[in-house]
Amino acid sequence: MGSDLISVIVPVYNAELFLERCLQSILRQSYENLEIILVNDGSTDLSGKICDWYADLDKRVKVIHKDNKGLVSARKTGINAALGKYTGFVDSDDYIEPDFYRHLHEELVKTGADFVNAGIIYEFVDKQRIVIPEERCILFENTDRVGFIRKNDVIVCTHEYVVPPAMWSKLFNAEFIRKCYFSVADEAQEEDLAAFYKCILECRIFAEVPYAEYHYLVRSDSISNQYTYVSMLRRFIGYNSIYNILKEYGYHELLGDLLQKRMTMRMLDYANEANIPGLEAVTYIYPSERELDGKRIVLYGAGKVGRSYYNQLCLSQYCRIAAWVDKKYNNKPQGACSGVEILHQLEFDLLIVAVKDYELAEEIAKELGDSGIDNKKIQWKEPIHWLKGEGYQ
Repeated sequence: MGSDLISVIVPVYNAELFLERCLQSILRQSYENLEIILVNDGSTDLSGKICDWYADLDKRVKVIHKDNKGLVSARKTGINAALGKYTGFVDSDDYIEPDFYRHLHEELVKTGADFVNAGIIYEFVDKQRIVIPEERCILFENTDRVGFIRKNDVIVCTHEYVVPPAMWSKLFNAEFIRKCYFSVADEAQEEDLAAFYKCILECRIFAEVPYAEYHYLVRSDSISNQYTYVSMLRRFIGYNSIYNILKEYGYHELLGDLLQKRMTMRMLDYANEANIPGLEAVTYIYPSERELDGKRIVLYGAGKVGRSYYNQLCLSQYCRIAAWVDKKYNNKPQGACSGVEILHQLEFDLLIVAVKDYELAEEIAKELGDSGIDNKKIQWKEPIHWLKGEGYQ
């Protein structure tokens, strides 16, 4: 058993289907010096009773029942009640491997970091995707924080490695997270991103461990995937929190464009879900956006993949779209798409075949090559479905 107390905060709202698995995984931790704070945020199912049952089962479990005020409020309630030197968060529908907190604690003690991040096991319906960081320690007094945030920007989920903004894959110095998390508005969505920006702008030392031991359940019905008027309002409150945090450190002008891109992407998502004509969200993602740095791009294809790529790359900081072409361009929205006959009039570095199927991409590439397009400039990569994981068909 470690000598430092770790407070594990679990916000709970109507999680009866997943809660016992979550709590069992925390109770089985090889690092045993834990206080497990369950914040029942006004659940209307059996979650509250399950919390109370585990409090009777193990003296390390504490339960706080409160009216429903949302995730941010529940976490703040847990932070205020926590007595530990370090603080971690686990979502009630997720679960962790037995050595999760032991590995994070060892790294915090070794590096003296303000917080440490671990890898994630994304649990989809039919598969897993595991992301493992390299072990590293960053001294931010010697690091360009704005540059770090830009390099780590996750406006589009290209599945290149970034430090995820999620609070639950990390362990924090308790006083540090108290200072950072209370900058987030209670009503905010995008709350983890707001807290993450505050952590990066405030911290002295940040570390990562080369283990993936947090199981994140990817659910299409989660709060983050809801597109209602209320959820959009909460997202704008979240963006306002982020803006205020950036302004506090004088970075609102330097990083305001990233915030604007995120807001644009969410509005496209909302328009797509609300079936607003002429607008469509990014559903499929080009998987290696950063490899396009400095290139003039032609997109071939204006189906769902092509439209997604177009919306994605129009907002990219890495490349410029020279043209978007399709054989049936007259049927495509907004007049942005042109016919394939203009290809021989263009100067471009790369032509991306924006279709989902490999066989179709091969047919298009052959046709383009036969028409005189340099085959070395033609590229197809399997699209990523941004909600359902890499290579989703």
